[in-house]
Amino acid sequence: MIVGAVIWGIGIFAFALDLAPPNAAYIYSNYRNNKTSKS
Repeated sequence: MIVGAVIWGIGIFAFALDLAPPNAAYIYSNYRNNKTSKS
């Protein structure tokens, strides 16, 4: 049971890492576009 929980936690962590970079890039590009369009 403990081993299963550890594997499940690693799976969730890997899933979050998989989602994070594109999300961060999207947010960053949005931030840059807003910044440049205002000034």
